[in-house]
Amino acid sequence: MPLTREQTDELKTIVNVTIKQLWMDQDFLKTIADKVSAEITKNFNDKLKQYDKHLSELTREINVQKNENKKKSDEMGAKLEHLQGENLNLLKKIDFIEQESKKCNLRIYSLAEGDNENTKEVIMAFLNTKMNTNIMPTDIETCHRIGKRTNGKTRGVFLKLKDWHAKNTIFRNKKLLKGTNVVIKEDLTLIRLKLMDEAIGKLDLKSVWTDNGKIIIKRNNQIKTINSSLDLE
Repeated sequence: MPLTREQTDELKTIVNVTIKQLWMDQDFLKTIADKVSAEITKNFNDKLKQYDKHLSELTREINVQKNENKKKSDEMGAKLEHLQGENLNLLKKIDFIEQESKKCNLRIYSLAEGDNENTKEVIMAFLNTKMNTNIMPTDIETCHRIGKRTNGKTRGVFLKLKDWHAKNTIFRNKKLLKGTNVVIKEDLTLIRLKLMDEAIGKLDLKSVWTDNGKIIIKRNNQIKTINSSLDLE
């Protein structure tokens, strides 16, 4: 049987009064607040756990990737170092072979140059009269002035002998040129020329010389052969 209007109104009144009484009840309000706070805290902690889990997974993935990248980087570094070492060894071999091809060569500077001269005859006369040698035409493979003559400047002479011993005799006797402007040098590779220039720059001309293509320095009363810039440190 449905409620009458009066019964419905009475029921509403009872409910309203009950609610007002409950809102005035501090214990009830505290209970509600505690339950709401507990639920919010629970939801927050659940979300925080999910976030921590997700963050841990990301951190693990990042660390795995970092380790893989480091491994690849180390491998590439090792390969690069190996290639650099091989390249350096190859350059040394090429330089050695090139210097070997120059072992019978000399370069002579500040030797007077005449017009329409026969350079080979000039060199033979100079060597045999000034340097106590007995060089024959057959001892010389190539002999010519270096470059084009400009402004009347004296050009150097490139001399290639057929025999290493003849070249060595001439080079050893260069001390006989003391007091003259003539200079005799060994024919060096570009790498060795640069190293020699560097050595002279750090020391002085008298402390650097060559012997059979090797660059030798005197420093702190010690004589040693140098092969790279590291030997000058």
